[in-house]
Amino acid sequence: MNIGQGFTKFRDALFEPSAALTDPVDRHRARLFAKLMFGSFLAMVLPALGFGLGDKMPLTPFYAILAAMLCAYFLSRSAYYRIGAGLITAGLYVLSIWVIFSAPSYSASFVAITLVWMVIPFLITSMFFSARTTTITILLAFVSILLLPLLIPELEYRFLAPTWAFMFTWAVMHAVFMYHTRKLEKGRRSELEQAHLQLQNEIEQHQRTEERLHIAITGSGGAYWDEALDPDANFDEQPGDVFYSAEEKTLLGYDENSNFPGTSIEWSQHVLPEDQPLREQRQREHFDGQTAYLDHEYRVRRADGEIRWIHGRSRILRDENGA
Repeated sequence: MNIGQGFTKFRDALFEPSAALTDPVDRHRARLFAKLMFGSFLAMVLPALGFGLGDKMPLTPFYAILAAMLCAYFLSRSAYYRIGAGLITAGLYVLSIWVIFSAPSYSASFVAITLVWMVIPFLITSMFFSARTTTITILLAFVSILLLPLLIPELEYRFLAPTWAFMFTWAVMHAVFMYHTRKLEKGRRSELEQAHLQLQNEIEQHQRTEERLHIAITGSGGAYWDEALDPDANFDEQPGDVFYSAEEKTLLGYDENSNFPGTSIEWSQHVLPEDQPLREQRQREHFDGQTAYLDHEYRVRRADGEIRWIHGRSRILRDENGA
């Protein structure tokens, strides 16, 4: 196992969702959620241990946030990843407000460290809901943040302003990004639907043409066949399979369920030896582009031993390069 394979295996072990999730969209969301929770958990370890928070910062809410992230991460690996998303969305919001209310004193850095984690619920909301729902959720969260100084007189607006401005700017940019992403997806979906509709119309038109061709040929007592030719092989040595109509099989005395010749080589084995040279000459002339149509008559020996004359008429369709 090389380094790349080892890294892929390690990454899948950390983030690959449960096999119970079969829908590709659900698996993608669960995988993104697992990565978000894993990274957030690692980033929360130092604050939960008290680094950079000061001596008076309450650590119990940070322990609760750490436990909620760990629980959400494990749920992201299961079929219940949506429960984990709801848990961490509500938990981070409540715990952030809990830290604000339980703090003995306030500063701009304290508010920034506490409220910046509310960005994670915003991200999770955007993963599972529309741009409109995400925008409404973010606006409600911002309004509740602005009301905090009314409930906590010691918490001055000057402490909230830097963090609030940063989060609001991020939220607006994220909402705009979501709006344009959804718009692009809608445009691509519309293009795919139009292409699918056009393809369906072409298929139906082709089927109608085939039906008319079949009626015209069988109504005149004829039969038809089709083959993709290899320009580097002889006409009677083509390696590909040949499609023969039911009427074509009947000409040689076979029914639809019998072992009918599947290649031009097998078909040629039914041609009488004395008619084979002229038939091959006509085929080669048309194969080399010397004639517009392959038009010839020859005799074949049917499966029951009866000899029958066949009048064959066909044309090779070539691409723009003549192949």
